[in-house]
Amino acid sequence: MHYKTFDTHKYIKELQATGFDEKQAETLVRSLLASRDFDLSVLATREQVTELDSKVENLETKLTAEISSVRNEVSNLEVKLNGRMDNLEAKLNGRMDKIEAKVDMIKWIIPILLANFAMVAAIMIKMIF
Repeated sequence: MHYKTFDTHKYIKELQATGFDEKQAETLVRSLLASRDFDLSVLATREQVTELDSKVENLETKLTAEISSVRNEVSNLEVKLNGRMDNLEAKLNGRMDKIEAKVDMIKWIIPILLANFAMVAAIMIKMIF
């Protein structure tokens, strides 16, 4: 690549004429020369940026689809889990009803047994004395 020559001395003098001191003018000229030597090949081209944008859009589309799929799976699992919980609750309620019936029966049987025992004991005591 061909660069037009740059008269640094002339540029420093022009800067000094506009109010820069010598050190400021020299520093500015050095910075300008350093920027001309910058390797522009490390910068992305428009085509590369466009291609990258396209890839990002494709990834966003895929990610959105994946998120939707995961949401559907979670929703299906929620439905299954709720069904299982309802079944377990129904079974538990059935067992609790059976236990309550047995407890109610025991509430009546124990006093009857105690009354029978007391009668038998009273009869036996009466027979002995």
